[in-house]
Amino acid sequence: MQPDDKTKLPQLFCLHEDSNANAALFDGRERLWAVAEERLSRVRFDGGFPQRSIDWLEQVSGVRLRDTKLAVCGNQTHFISRLFGSHFPSFEHDMFGLLQRLNLLYHHAVYRCGWFRRLMTGFNGLLARMRAGVPVRLIDHHTAHGYSAALASGFQDATVISVDNYGDGHSSRVFAFENGGLKFLYGSSALRSPGQFYGEMAQIAGINPLLAGKLTGLAAHGDPAPGLPLVSQLFGLRDDGEDFVYPFKLFASGHASPYRELAQLDRRDLAAATQQRFEEVMVGYAAAAVRRTGLPNVALAGGVFGNVRVNQLIAELPQVQQVYVFPAMSDQGIAVGAGLAYLAQEHGLRSYDLPSVYIGPDYDEQQIEQALIQGGLSYSRPADIADEAAAALMQGNVVVRYAGALEYGPRALGHRTIMYRPDDYSVNDWLNHKLHRNEYMPFAPVIMAQHADRMLRNPDLAPRAARLMTVSFHATDELKRLCPGVIHVDGTVRPQILYREDEPQYYAILERWHQLSGVPCLINTSFNMHEEPIVCSPQDAVRAFIAAGLPRMICGPFWVTA
Repeated sequence: MQPDDKTKLPQLFCLHEDSNANAALFDGRERLWAVAEERLSRVRFDGGFPQRSIDWLEQVSGVRLRDTKLAVCGNQTHFISRLFGSHFPSFEHDMFGLLQRLNLLYHHAVYRCGWFRRLMTGFNGLLARMRAGVPVRLIDHHTAHGYSAALASGFQDATVISVDNYGDGHSSRVFAFENGGLKFLYGSSALRSPGQFYGEMAQIAGINPLLAGKLTGLAAHGDPAPGLPLVSQLFGLRDDGEDFVYPFKLFASGHASPYRELAQLDRRDLAAATQQRFEEVMVGYAAAAVRRTGLPNVALAGGVFGNVRVNQLIAELPQVQQVYVFPAMSDQGIAVGAGLAYLAQEHGLRSYDLPSVYIGPDYDEQQIEQALIQGGLSYSRPADIADEAAAALMQGNVVVRYAGALEYGPRALGHRTIMYRPDDYSVNDWLNHKLHRNEYMPFAPVIMAQHADRMLRNPDLAPRAARLMTVSFHATDELKRLCPGVIHVDGTVRPQILYREDEPQYYAILERWHQLSGVPCLINTSFNMHEEPIVCSPQDAVRAFIAAGLPRMICGPFWVTA
């Protein structure tokens, strides 16, 4: 973190009031807390004013929002969330709905008309101040995404790309990151939205558009050829690579052509065609951005870059040196990104090493033990819990790990994780069934860092992203042989490369497993039931453990047996 005198940085509450609401607090002395509202409310993608998140931040820090001089809020022109507060009406589950289409038109007006944008920013500032109860600074949606990726990347300079459904008029923005600041170069209107296209295809395939990323897992099971000409009519790239092509219609219908023909395809083929077209367009967009900036390192944020295959292909471009993807690449990262943007613009912050990804709610031993007692579970407190876990894994048991503070972002990285041995090819079927998940979603591996070069092809293309499980790689033959349970049908994996300093206790389990099995890898999948947020509290953990019928759990310092 810069400048060197960290105590001069202000204490700063940061809020995101929209779908996937979240809040963060920088305490001015390298400490950062952040949480998404959904983890506390248990409502997936919960939106509106993040009151539960603020309450938790105040409790853990001892600082009250209303006692601070300023709050920073993401989004300059999103007025609906600020009108409705915690009762935010989400309409993003219907990508063909009239409300969604009108909202895209509103954002296009923000994109085209400077006076309208200024008017709505002023109106939103008043609403935000009413909600927060203190003066506010509004930060543009994609600027927040951009600063989150740029400052946390470790790059001195970079091409920075933010792409999602829409935000403050744009569906994308491209920046050059130099001398600690972002220079906006160009962007695309909300009417030409990659996120909208992908969400529409998910809806046609029978998947909730808010969970459109499931198409990525399904795509490898299908044949893109039947649907590719059809999806290419709906989404493309301008000849210079600096804008998207998308035929917007106000009264769109999933029953009109070419949607009607797409709906008749096998959903696996639809997913394959969608993913291939998406990869072609997004990789072309990134290549044009690097060509424009001349900066070979690439920092990515925005919900589109939850697509790990797209991230991998960008990293493999010959003109790209390294890729970094912010761990909370979706709108869960807006609060932190808005805070980083403000600190860079007003206080000279030039880079920011996230203290860790474990910056969410934590619970003490007494709270954990009380939840175990209430759940009627049997537990002990072993001297070496890593030995217990490794032995149980060797015996073929699934082992849950619930320990420490909640991870930041959509990936489970060891604190809210389900572990299993990776040599069971059938695990994708039976464990997904226990968790009530779709069987085509692949499990991810956690890999000891010193063995990454043996297990993955070209992990040096995205070393920081690989620690955060935000990019995929092709598996080596050795990984395919040792760990068939983590290999997707296209031969890729989405790994967490784990260093001892990242999480020593989690690393100890992996190390003991390696000593017993000779395999430096375990399955790591998130601890949650289908379409629920990742567990947060000990009560959430106990409930999910019982519901899934799992046999073993690390719960804080306790070893739990079903």
